[in-house]
Amino acid sequence: MKPAYLVFITLCVYLLAKPFNLLAQQADSLQTIELVAINPHLHEDQVQMLHKRYPVLSPQEVEFALSIRSGINDHELAATSRTTTRKIEEQRGTLRKKMNLKPGEKLVDEINKALK
Repeated sequence: MKPAYLVFITLCVYLLAKPFNLLAQQADSLQTIELVAINPHLHEDQVQMLHKRYPVLSPQEVEFALSIRSGINDHELAATSRTTTRKIEEQRGTLRKKMNLKPGEKLVDEINKALK
């Protein structure tokens, strides 16, 4: 069972993000604007650089990659996206495949390299 403060924080994040999610659904002309509106911590230039380096990544995968880069762990990602840690691990695997990473290479290092 989660401590009460984690449940409270998760609920607050969900309620604060809800208006941004509605705005993002209406603004489907520019995917970059959607990502930045949903997650203000993402910088537009980082979204564009990562998408330029890896055009096969969907907007959600770019958002996920930048969240990983910011240091958010799997449990926090699962809590904020209302999913399981197993699903987060699967998303990491999908990113690794699309970015053509070898078994010894770190995902965070590759994301940082793409943003230089």
